[in-house]
Amino acid sequence: LLYLNVFALYTLTASFSNDNSWNVLFALREYSKEWKSLVTILDYSVAIIGAYAITVNLNASNYIICQIIFQYHILNHYVIRLARTSMKNKDRFGYQEDIYNQITTVAKMHAQIKKFRNMMLLYGDYATLAFTIAGIQLCLCVSAFIVLNVHPESNLRISSTMVLVVMFAANLCSNGQRAKDESERVYYNALECGWYNWNTKNRRAYLMFLINNMGTTTFSNTGVYDVDHPLFMFICRTGYALLTLFMGVREKSM
Repeated sequence: LLYLNVFALYTLTASFSNDNSWNVLFALREYSKEWKSLVTILDYSVAIIGAYAITVNLNASNYIICQIIFQYHILNHYVIRLARTSMKNKDRFGYQEDIYNQITTVAKMHAQIKKFRNMMLLYGDYATLAFTIAGIQLCLCVSAFIVLNVHPESNLRISSTMVLVVMFAANLCSNGQRAKDESERVYYNALECGWYNWNTKNRRAYLMFLINNMGTTTFSNTGVYDVDHPLFMFICRTGYALLTLFMGVREKSM
């Protein structure tokens, strides 16, 4: 909702300004003439609906990723406890049975987390659509203001758009990277277990658990990109490249 409020703020600032250089629809209003009221209503209605859809999808994705991070955090505590237990009192009665129960517990927890993750990734197309719409909005905004010779550094609207995109991307990519790191930590914590003190049954269960944890948990929307820090750097580099490109085109055309 914070993102939606900021979007509404700079949209209203652009709409109610008396200066045409601040009005994003001044060219369209001149073209539509007597239909300009209807065009204005339709444009801002679609903009608000699009902003709401993007906000809901991205924040829902953030919430899901944070829940998975929390579950992996709990799983890590269980794995650390297993590693510590495996090194203590290995000659006591019931040691092997206790180790087996702990291994099966962490294996079941990991399987449930992966099941929940795979179920949530079925809705990844919505997040991909939200990212695509946000990217198109940024590109069109940058292109329009550069072509119209509006200086981005002195324009509130383009700055607000850039801030929104950076906030969305940084928040989502940071959470995706945290989930990736937390899932990877499970594997390395499991390697600390004293498997050499276990019987064959426990070693087999432990080996299966390690095999299932060899891959990290990544959030890849339809396999196009992974939500992590490299994606955020790619978004920033692409935005800067577009900005410099259109700046160069404008300077040559003047």
